[in-house]
Amino acid sequence: FGIDLTAELARRDPSDPFPVIEVAAGAGKVAVLLKPWSAGWEPGRPEPERRKALETLTRLGAFEPNVSSSHPCVFATPYRAADGSILVSVINITCLDREVEIGLSRALAGDEAPMALDTASGREIDAVWRDGRWFVRVNVGALDTTVLKVARAVSRTMEK
Repeated sequence: FGIDLTAELARRDPSDPFPVIEVAAGAGKVAVLLKPWSAGWEPGRPEPERRKALETLTRLGAFEPNVSSSHPCVFATPYRAADGSILVSVINITCLDREVEIGLSRALAGDEAPMALDTASGREIDAVWRDGRWFVRVNVGALDTTVLKVARAVSRTMEK
């Protein structure tokens, strides 16, 4: 791009686990990740580091995660099924049973309160709106998994 990063490199914090440089380029900007963010990644990173990574991605790319988990070792991954329904795989990699809150973005779950079906227990879970996201609370056994089938409010009929 013909952009000189020398001055920016000199100003960066070497202890930053997620180093990035932002440089003006024409009417926009270029963000350069200075090292692979996945190098040395582990799920139990301290909360301040996880929060900084999320804030950086949000600021740089107007990024909003479609799903989130309240526990760093319980992963949530969204999928869209062939029939168009939203499935969220929830995996607990710890040796303890966990009760976690799974956050759902408005883009994923809609403006009205969605409902989730915990396919492992058969339990229907109403979502609660808080901090700009929908949240459902689910129990996941030790070293276990479940799938949440999310129904938007306009189609709250669940097929179990």
